[in-house]
Amino acid sequence: MIKDNFSSFDQTTVKRIIFVCVLLLLAIGASSLSRSIQPAAAGPAFAAATVKTEGATLLVGASTTVDLIIDTADNQIGAATVKLSYDSTLFSVESCSQSAFIGACNIDEAGNVLITGIQASGVTGNAVLGSFEIKALKAGSGDFSVDEVSVLADTSGDPVESIIESGQIVINEAEVPTATPLPPTATPEEPSEKVCSQLLNGDFEDGLNNWAQFGELELVDGRTGSAIAVANGSARQQIEAGSEANFSLVAYIKIEGDIENGWTGIGLDYLDNETELGEESLQLQEVTDGFAKVEVSGTTVAGTNSIQVWMFTNSDITFAIDDIELIWEGCDEVEPTPEPTATPVEPVEPTATPEVPVEPTATPEEPVEPTATPEVPVVPTATPEGPGEPLEAVLVYDDAVSADWVLSKWGTTTFDPSSTSQVFEGEFALEVTLANDQSTLYFEANDSLLAEDYVSLTVMLYGTAEGQQIDLGLMDANFQSVGSTMVSIVPGEWTAVEFELDQLDAGSKIHYITFEDPAAPNAAIFIDNLALNRISDGTTGTPDNLIYLPLLVK
Repeated sequence: MIKDNFSSFDQTTVKRIIFVCVLLLLAIGASSLSRSIQPAAAGPAFAAATVKTEGATLLVGASTTVDLIIDTADNQIGAATVKLSYDSTLFSVESCSQSAFIGACNIDEAGNVLITGIQASGVTGNAVLGSFEIKALKAGSGDFSVDEVSVLADTSGDPVESIIESGQIVINEAEVPTATPLPPTATPEEPSEKVCSQLLNGDFEDGLNNWAQFGELELVDGRTGSAIAVANGSARQQIEAGSEANFSLVAYIKIEGDIENGWTGIGLDYLDNETELGEESLQLQEVTDGFAKVEVSGTTVAGTNSIQVWMFTNSDITFAIDDIELIWEGCDEVEPTPEPTATPVEPVEPTATPEVPVEPTATPEEPVEPTATPEVPVVPTATPEGPGEPLEAVLVYDDAVSADWVLSKWGTTTFDPSSTSQVFEGEFALEVTLANDQSTLYFEANDSLLAEDYVSLTVMLYGTAEGQQIDLGLMDANFQSVGSTMVSIVPGEWTAVEFELDQLDAGSKIHYITFEDPAAPNAAIFIDNLALNRISDGTTGTPDNLIYLPLLVK
């Protein structure tokens, strides 16, 4: 185990060993990090797989969706990293999302797109790695180019050669109609069609596309067409947004079952790139008679450049959601019909007035976040005794969050993963303020970990006020507590904490590491060198056949 002080470690050596081990475990797809879905056996190897973008033809000002496809008949592709570029004067990429893979899509300041994906069970055939919403800016034609494929591997971690094909985007000038204009009307009978929401596939008629999925989700019959049902998990979508803009998040929800235990609701997070600035949320506390309308209103905080819309439950209920929209201020204003001219712009066809939705029976004033119920309390020791064998630290946070983990929160929680105010070792520490007993900071593993593969969890904590106690917990993928311990931290100094894992139930899996502050003073704390530790086999060195899998970002 880690003794007395983390500084006794040779951190550089530890990091290198950990990085090698994690990459190898991901590459072979059969380790303690594996999900309950086991990778399928790789198909027979062949020369190459084609990585291509679709083409499109559209008018100036119009938008459409194009796909990035991996075309292979035999291999089961397990990982891919693809870089794309395009002529930003012709069209822009408004948003992008994952489909058959789990991964991320990022657009840099220059407009280049990097899309990554991994799939434990593998995908074959014409697999869609990602979908892009593009908007035509001016007439012309240009390629949506696949610049490079830096990773393409099957589920065994073996590299697959790639053939690159780029799709051509053709943009035509919009034609001005020459037909006789429609006669004016003093008062329109019905409002003009409005495009209020930037959310993609908010009615779920395109399945689960555009939504990041965590836990158990499925499509069910909805208020109109399909809806999404969430059980012990969440669905999320991130879109662009500006600072200090008024909005309403509107959705139709259906709840059946016992909702008294756990937490169920919808909300959104204000983001500055990957830094969370705040949130709005609504806890749902009553069952509904069919689909009922709910609404969360607010104003984006200063510095916001994107928001993440989410729905979440860890209750044993049926929670369905449909027709979710993000409506910005002024979007619902009805515009009068324009006066006709000799050569009018295309008239807008009116749409039917929507039926009046049923309002929910009650709206709670204050959400209650789920709290982990400790199954196995473990008392931390400030100066842990070692087991006699050398330990290998699998880092979760050390200057930055590990690529195998995602940092997020529930409730009124603020955090900065690159704080320099108090640093135990390295350049940064994680600064977090848990505003009340309903607030939680958590690290979520990309793949659940078998607890018995690890000896302990260790972390350095720095307090800023007298009497601070932090509830350090472990939860599985279904938000059930695996174990927890209450830690008293000293203000103005770093406290070494060791959470021994040998008392956890056999077969326990770790998916979340949680930090909660159940009582006053709820002041800021700092976290550094968070790690899971296992017995080392004593070997060193770097293998020659590393497969570099893509970085996954929530």
